[in-house]
Amino acid sequence: MPNLVLEIAENGRQLHLRRGSVAVMAGEECLGLVPVDSLACVLLTADGIMLSRAFMARMAEEGVPVVICGDNYMPVSVSLPTAPHYRALPVVTAQMRASPVLKKRLWQQCIAAKLRNQGRVLRLCRPESPVADQILALSGKVRSGDTDNKEAQAARLYWPALLGADFLRNPEGGGPNAALNYGYAILRSACARAICGAGLLPLLGIHHHNAGNAFCLADDMMEPLRPFMDYRVFQLYADNAEVILTPQNKRRLAAILGEAFPFGGEQVSLSALVTRMAQGLARSFLQGSPQWTLPDYPAD
Repeated sequence: MPNLVLEIAENGRQLHLRRGSVAVMAGEECLGLVPVDSLACVLLTADGIMLSRAFMARMAEEGVPVVICGDNYMPVSVSLPTAPHYRALPVVTAQMRASPVLKKRLWQQCIAAKLRNQGRVLRLCRPESPVADQILALSGKVRSGDTDNKEAQAARLYWPALLGADFLRNPEGGGPNAALNYGYAILRSACARAICGAGLLPLLGIHHHNAGNAFCLADDMMEPLRPFMDYRVFQLYADNAEVILTPQNKRRLAAILGEAFPFGGEQVSLSALVTRMAQGLARSFLQGSPQWTLPDYPAD
């Protein structure tokens, strides 16, 4: 399963194809070759990057998202293929016809899993905090569609407990916020790739429905996975309170895609886990009832 994140963080680089690999160029000098079949996504965070048509076409053929990030590491553009999945018509038809009841049940499962994972992460990171038990209790009270917004109630408890009483989750902020943005961009691209691979339309969410967001379903599907990245950011924060996004720290965050987690009775990489989630979501639409398994963060 591809799990390598290629980030272009230096200005003026060029990306070309060369014998089944991506060649990263600085002028006439080749800085390195990355096999195409190892790529989970390409992140563009620098300026003045040149991409060849052949490179973009090959990324689309392989289903590799090309993500353009803003100054705060939030994705502002994602390139994905338009070529049809072999089961696209029945899957997309079922997705478009999904009942509000089904979508609310799927969202309920997403949020309950997210809160369970937040509680588990807190138990690992802040074992002395009582907040973990409070959030775990909330996870069992999530209603269909999360109509009483247990997600927001948990967030007000979770972030100060995890990263300090003065911490505010602000996508425009620096420090841990920038690290979270970077990590979430990786998760989002992995979800977008898996969704397209399952024959689903990423713009049709089960809860998110922003008209300007072409990846609403990816934003839905990544909710239970956010605490997986939160734990990595906490580790960086513990090592360095400034959480400077050095190349080394970026590699530590991106490596999560290749890390193995328990899922469905076996150990699978996070990339494979996300793929199975998307396939289960497609089955849910086809069968008209929840048919997916959502991951629980390891308790220890």
